[in-house]
Order: sequence, then structure tokens, then C-alpha cells
Amino acid sequence: MSTIIHPDWGETSADQTIALTRYLLNYYNIDKNLVYANGYSGGGEL
Repeated sequence: MSTIIHPDWGETSADQTIALTRYLLNYYNIDKNLVYANGYSGGGEL
């Protein structure tokens, strides 16, 4: 049985997150000093 890796795994999700964050910072009144990021490993989904 071979393992199939989801095609979105890699940099796509990270790039989309960065783009969304930049958009929100540019178009909304957000204090850039109060922006934090948190996440979890997708490795547990295998």
C-alpha cells in the first residue's frame, strides 16, 4: 500500500497564508505589532 500525499502539501498553504495576512494588513486598520501566527503540523494527518 503506497502513501498518497495531498497535492496541497508544501508551500501552497504557506504562500496563501502570507498573501492573506499582507492583504489584511494593507486594507484594514491592524496594528502590525500585535499580529501573531500559530499552527500545527499536518504530519499527523497521514
